[in-house]
Parts: sequence; structure tokens; C-alpha cells
Amino acid sequence: VLLMVFWLSGIGLGAHDAFDGATRWVGLSAFLAQFQVTWGAFIVGVKDPLYGGSYGWKDNNAVLMFLNALPPILPYVAVVIIGPGHSRTVKNLYWASLGLHFVSFAALGVVAKQVLSKIPGRVAPAVNIESMTEKHGLLTIIVLGESLLAILFEASESLQKADIGRLYASALFSINIAFALFTLYFDADQRIMDGGIHAIRYNSYLGILWTFLHLPFHASLIAGATGMGLVFDEASLKEPTGSEARAGGGEAIPFGQSQRWLFCIGVAVSLAIMIVIATCHKRSQHAKSKNARMIMRSLVALTVLLLPLAEDRLGALPLLAIVSTLVGVECSIEFILVEVDHLHFHGWKAGVSDRARKRLNLDRKRDETSGAGQGGQSPRDGLRTSSQVGLAEP
Repeated sequence: VLLMVFWLSGIGLGAHDAFDGATRWVGLSAFLAQFQVTWGAFIVGVKDPLYGGSYGWKDNNAVLMFLNALPPILPYVAVVIIGPGHSRTVKNLYWASLGLHFVSFAALGVVAKQVLSKIPGRVAPAVNIESMTEKHGLLTIIVLGESLLAILFEASESLQKADIGRLYASALFSINIAFALFTLYFDADQRIMDGGIHAIRYNSYLGILWTFLHLPFHASLIAGATGMGLVFDEASLKEPTGSEARAGGGEAIPFGQSQRWLFCIGVAVSLAIMIVIATCHKRSQHAKSKNARMIMRSLVALTVLLLPLAEDRLGALPLLAIVSTLVGVECSIEFILVEVDHLHFHGWKAGVSDRARKRLNLDRKRDETSGAGQGGQSPRDGLRTSSQVGLAEP
């Protein structure tokens, strides 16, 4: 773990100069970080015969994982060799590595399911769904935290030139957007009700899609957070200019359509990707409002996406206020509908919940069975009353 922290720190320290002066350091750190993980899988596969099948290393899951992960990290070696001064080539190599990661990860799952599963004697390691969802959730929290950092950074930089009222209003709207996206992801989309199945357990291809979608989802969140910081900076000024340099000095970054589009596209794409992520899971019979919620969210995403067309007629602070209102109201409505579905309100009839009705049926069958063996006892003699089975229980 300590070594992994070293490699990740090397990536973070040179990230802002990854295509120029720190090219070799970032490439080497990225290679060592991923090689360490895959090499660990290789060691486990060789030492533990549980992962080996009838054909030795050829159907050993851990060894195949190591071999499958080598091609995506080879472009990092090329980055180290090329070095600084070739920014365009370095960028293309990073894109090639990303594409190879997608292909290798998807290929590993498909091959393991379609081919290796037919080999006799092969043992496939189970997928820890809880661990995978927790890790994706933690990364989502970290990415959403970038939104809050953008707010704090911009507020500290523009404090001298900002109007305090506009500053606090902008902060309120921005925090509301971040919290609404957080609530939609965790409390609406990732809440698997009774009868529903998570995408990873439900279908291997949907599980791969669910995993892959988190990369563009996190990228769109970061883009939205960056745009929100620029809009926040303009919205908090005493006299918003729309074209002058950012408050706090430094290089001039004019506020215009590009900042509006960056902010709105980031938020809208995040909402759209969350719709696809939510539909990957098997739907529960109790999630009666899911279709309506997805339609409403798509309309909100489309509205946010079209807001920059107003151009200068819509200032920075009104833009923040409108996006915050749309996303916040959508979040509130979806949260209430999810709670209604979770409590099975749709299944209640005359005060009898689904759970209580099932218990009544089980008790009736049990009493009928016991009554048949007790010589003529009525099946209803031992049936409990409605108060005993908890009819008001959700």
C-alpha cells in the first residue's frame, strides 16, 4: 500500500505538467502503479492452485488477468522513452492506453464467460459486489468533493472583489447542485429494492457496462465542477463583467459562452449517464415510479443543456440559480418517489401490506396442515388476528 501511495503521488504531483516537463515521471508512476497491481495477481495465481484448471497457467484466472493487463500499460513505457517535448504524441499514447484498458477489461470478462467456463476443473473467483460498489461510490464522493473544493478555492480567490451577498448566494446554489447529484446517485439510482438485482450480479455484460460508465460519469462531474467554479467566480463579483480577468489576479480567463457550456454540459451529461447506470440494474416490481423518474430527469438534463443558448441574456448568478433549482427540485421529487416505492405504498390495500399479506397466507397454510392432523380441528381456529400479524407493518 505504501508503494502504491508513492506511485499515485507521483501521478498527482506532475499531473498539471504531464505533457511537458513531468512527462517521464508521470508515465513511470502510472506504469509502476498498474504493474504492481497486476503483478500481485500473477503471484497469487502461481502460488494458489485454486485458480488453476486442467491446463495449468492457460486457464489460471489470476495469471490471465496479469497477461491481459500488460498491453494497456505498455504505452506508459513509450511515454517514458519519448520524454518531454512531444506533447501531442504523449497525449495520443495516453488515449491509446485508455482504449486498450476498455478493450482488455471487456475481453477478459467475455472470454472468461464464453470460453474458459467450458474448461473442466476450472475455478472462477467470485466477484465481490459490495467491494466494487463501495469503491466506485468512494471515488464518486471524491469527485463530487472537487465541486466543493472549487467553491472554496474560488471564494478565497475572489473575496476581495466579491459582493458578500452574491458570494453566499452563489455558494448556496453550487452546494445544492453537488448535494443533489450526490443524492440522486446514492439514494435513488444505487438503492436496490426487494426483487431487484444489481447489474454486476444480474448480467455480466450489464455489469461491465455499469463499471465502464463510471469513467465518463466522473469525467463529466469534474467538467461540471470546473465550469461551476468559473461561473461561481463571475457570479460572486460586485460588478460582473463577463469579459474581464478572473478575480484574484493571475492569467486572464474571460467569462463567456465556453464557461457556460462547460458547466451546463458537465451537469447535463452527468444526469444522462446516471439514467443509463440506473437502468443497468434489474428493476424491482416495487419500483413503480422508475420510468417516470427517468423521464423527468432526462427532461431536466435537456433543459440544463439548452440554457447556454440564452447567451449574455442569462447572467452567471441566474444561471447558477436556475440549474440549482432544476436539479434540486428533481432530486427532491425522486427522493420522495423512491421512498414511496421502498415502503410499498402501491401494494397496500385496505391497510394490509404485502409483508403482512404473505404472513397471513403462510399462517393459513400452516394451520390447515396442523388442523388436518388433529382430527377435525377447524383450519381457522389457530389463525392469528390482524393485530397479531402486524397489518400496519410496512
